[in-house]
Amino acid sequence: MSDSERSVEEGPAFYHQKAFVSILKDHRILFEKSQLPSSRRKKAEVLTEAAEKYRVRFGKEITTRQLSKTISNLKDRVKKKTDVLQTRNRKMKLKDWEKDYLKLINGDTNPTVTRIEGTIEAGVCFNQ
Repeated sequence: MSDSERSVEEGPAFYHQKAFVSILKDHRILFEKSQLPSSRRKKAEVLTEAAEKYRVRFGKEITTRQLSKTISNLKDRVKKKTDVLQTRNRKMKLKDWEKDYLKLINGDTNPTVTRIEGTIEAGVCFNQ
């Protein structure tokens, strides 16, 4: 890795993102897709706890709404970067924090492109 690549990857923004993802690792419930009332209450509690950890770690106040938006923006950024159509089958160069975040959102594969295990193909049968 050249010095210019290292300086971009290991700058202050890189360490901020890496620390932010490490906070999110402790709160995996935020990445579950369940929208049941009990699950939503639990997510709200966890968001409040994560916002407090963010404040302690970075010294900045952040609301739960801002935290949700930040998580959403990270997801969009990483998903866009790893989308098969965007990469055109080129090797992806992800930063450490992007790899960690991709694991958090269970984005190892793109379900719109890969087959889901245990499924079968069904054809349309026409009566003649």
